[in-house]
This record gives sequence, structure tokens and C-alpha cells, in this order.
Amino acid sequence: MQTDGPPPSTYTPVQIARFKSIFDEFREDAEGTRLRDVPKLMRAMGANPTQAQIKELQDTAGLDEDFSLTWEVFIAMVGDRLNNVQTAEDRDAELQDMFRTLDDDGRGMLNLKELKRLLCETGDKLWPEEVEKVLQRIGKDRDSQMDFLEFGKMLDG
Repeated sequence: MQTDGPPPSTYTPVQIARFKSIFDEFREDAEGTRLRDVPKLMRAMGANPTQAQIKELQDTAGLDEDFSLTWEVFIAMVGDRLNNVQTAEDRDAELQDMFRTLDDDGRGMLNLKELKRLLCETGDKLWPEEVEKVLQRIGKDRDSQMDFLEFGKMLDG
């Protein structure tokens, strides 16, 4: 098994950073996370591995479930299995289109009114109380504005 090297080149820097951020949330110690947490990590990254795929990963790695995985080992081990996740280009294009649609004045920022419209009128419509909870959770900067990066983070929630 390859244990070092860069993440698969099929991912954009934004997607790799998102995967790394999720990996870091599962980090148990200075080394990394445990092999037993790989299924949860993969699901958090948007993949939906089957039990058979998880067993194959563990068997291929030849490691016990308490083995500590670094980021480099993790991405080398599962990187190609994340390919069924929506491509970064597709996801970025979809988010940018959605953001531009909601950015009424074209300033590259969504204001509170635009955010509330997004949350109340699209997809799974939220009640006003739920909207307030979402806005509190994501945190808005002082002038109640959200840029594209914050918007993506909110939707990845």
C-alpha cells in the first residue's frame, strides 16, 4: 500500500482542503485518526461505502482497527474510493451558480435578507426559527454578510 504522496489529482485544492478539515475533526492524537473511523470519515466526506468496501480497505491495509492513520496514509488508502463523490468542478460550478442567483446586487456577498430567502424558499424549506438557528450556527461577520467561502461552508454544514 502506498503511504505517502499527494492526494489524488482529481480533486481541486478546495476539495482537498475540505477533506483535510474533516479528517482533522476526527483526529484522535498527534498521528491522526484510527482505522476504525475510516467509514465515518468517508461518509462525512460524501462517500457511502458499503460494509464490503470497508472490509476490503481494512484487509488491503493489513492493519488492525486501532492503527493510527496520518492524513497522507488515509488519503492514499481511500482517495480513489471518494471518486463517486460529486466532482469538485461540478460542485463548485453548482455552488457558484446558486450564489450568483442569490447575490441580488452582484457584490459577491449575500446579506441577511438573501440568506433568509435561500433558507426559506429553496430545497427543504425551513421555518423562521430554524433559519435563525442556522444563521447563528454558521456565524455571520459583523455586517451580516456572507462571502462565497462561508456560503459553501454553510451548505456543507
